[in-house]
Amino acid sequence: MKDKIINSLQNKKFFIFVIILTALLVMPGINSGFTTDDWLHRIFLKNKKFVEVDRNLSLTPYGMFSFLDGNTKTINTLKDNGLLPWWSFEKLRMSFWRPLTELTHVLDYTLWADSPLAMHIHSFILYGILLFLLFVFYRRLLNPLWIAGLAILLYAIDDAHAVPVSWIANRNALLAVIFGLATMLLYDSAVKTKQIKFTFFAMLTFILALLSGEFALATTGYLFAYMVALDERPLKTKIVALVPFAIIAVVWMVIYSKGGFGSFGSGMYIDPAKEPASFLAAFVQRGPVLLLSKLGLPPAIYYTMVYGQLKIAYLIAAYGFVSLILILMIPMLKASNVARFWLIGMIISLIPVCATSPDDRLLLFVSIGATGLLAQFIAGWLQKEPWVPTVKFKKIVFSSITVLLLFIHLLVAPALLNASSAIDKFIGFINNISLDKKIIPDNKDQHIILMNGYFYWSNMVFKRYAKDIPVHYTRVLSTGDEEMYIYRIDKSTIEIDTKNGFFTSFISHMMRSKKYPMKKGYTVKLKDLEIKILSMTKDNRPKRIRCTFGYSLDNKKRVKFFYIQDDVFKVYTMPVIGKRNTLEKIRYKVKKK
Repeated sequence: MKDKIINSLQNKKFFIFVIILTALLVMPGINSGFTTDDWLHRIFLKNKKFVEVDRNLSLTPYGMFSFLDGNTKTINTLKDNGLLPWWSFEKLRMSFWRPLTELTHVLDYTLWADSPLAMHIHSFILYGILLFLLFVFYRRLLNPLWIAGLAILLYAIDDAHAVPVSWIANRNALLAVIFGLATMLLYDSAVKTKQIKFTFFAMLTFILALLSGEFALATTGYLFAYMVALDERPLKTKIVALVPFAIIAVVWMVIYSKGGFGSFGSGMYIDPAKEPASFLAAFVQRGPVLLLSKLGLPPAIYYTMVYGQLKIAYLIAAYGFVSLILILMIPMLKASNVARFWLIGMIISLIPVCATSPDDRLLLFVSIGATGLLAQFIAGWLQKEPWVPTVKFKKIVFSSITVLLLFIHLLVAPALLNASSAIDKFIGFINNISLDKKIIPDNKDQHIILMNGYFYWSNMVFKRYAKDIPVHYTRVLSTGDEEMYIYRIDKSTIEIDTKNGFFTSFISHMMRSKKYPMKKGYTVKLKDLEIKILSMTKDNRPKRIRCTFGYSLDNKKRVKFFYIQDDVFKVYTMPVIGKRNTLEKIRYKVKKK
């Protein structure tokens, strides 16, 4: 039985089985339609009806990933038109240079503009190409060959890859890794054959990787790891060979910065070049959390959902588990230069992804090294390599951890991949209520005010723009993180108080980092709505706000009020003047179609 499994794993045809199995596991995602940013991209590429603002179109054909460019006038215009919430930072920048990725979306909207199914299949084909290149790469480095078969299986069915495969808007990650892998394969060929043409093509594919997405910088980590662990040429020769790639990376970073790309002012994204101290602090926290998810469980996004002492405990557990795994791997790392290559590449490729909040969808590059390490570690245990402990206690610990890793990566991971690929059930349920007819304005001058639920509101607005449904003067007053007390002051004014303050969840800081807090008296003036902060919490978050509208709140022809609860839009009734009522914090209730 063991011999049959090994023979299957080392057979090139095993890759066909991996592709079929992966397709079956991600099938729910292939049929999941459009969601969140997909609607925004649809506006840019199909409907092309958007608020007239000075978007950053430098070096990018459509600005699909760069419409928040730090221009205060642009931010205020988007606020006034209901496309950004009132608390957005005035100099907010979330602008990314991904022109090659944009062209693949242009291809979609040229050939099958109204078929999300075809777009999802397009993304899965790209994942298949990625897996093929990685399979070739693993077979070059891992010996015996059956370890390469195990490695590609572990990578393909990893639940961390569900979102890049199932979310059309996340295709940039697939493209960056495809061209990054091509760069590594070509560089390996250049070293082994000493033919300059392979170096030239490796430089070309590295450029294409960077034009696909900024995460492609992780490729440099694996090139450096190759020089340190695998390249046996003289040190000077090795360094000179990497100089062209360093030059390309530096030139790209200069163009990226001068072109106005990067992030600033967001609690979700950090620009390492502009905020090095913040990035270093984030790396210390996010790095271990991402490695915990990559080597074990749970998915990294859960770290953003815990607070206080629980967050500290989570971080301690991440450091502890990752340290234990790496300590157990020390004998293997001493014995195998290939294992050292995986480790160095994994750690360096972790650096760029720590620029944003922890999420498994960021781990495609990190997974290359992590999966190579895991495959060698498991194979060493099965083959009883000399570095596997023989002392009873150490042997028990080593075997127990290895069995746990096998359980997680061969049984739990594919189940989670299948579940997580159903993005329409985890995110897309918001789509299902976004076109609720009762929240469509009765006329072009009627305002729609959502009392809570920023996440629902943003998706609703983008989806309606994409479908040419009116969204005039749509506003959201809060994220719904906390219970709110609404006081009616006069016919056109309310005050909203909270027990613990606004913006307690991580996602609520996407549009404004805690580093740039609002202050008491801070006022936002929009068309027919002025919002003023009346009091703050001790940690500099708004606690009470006053909302003054340019019309009577009882004028139903002019305004409709709604709130979200249990994933349903419900009509909100204002209290009478001098009274108050209460809105509970949002309860999320994911529904199946």
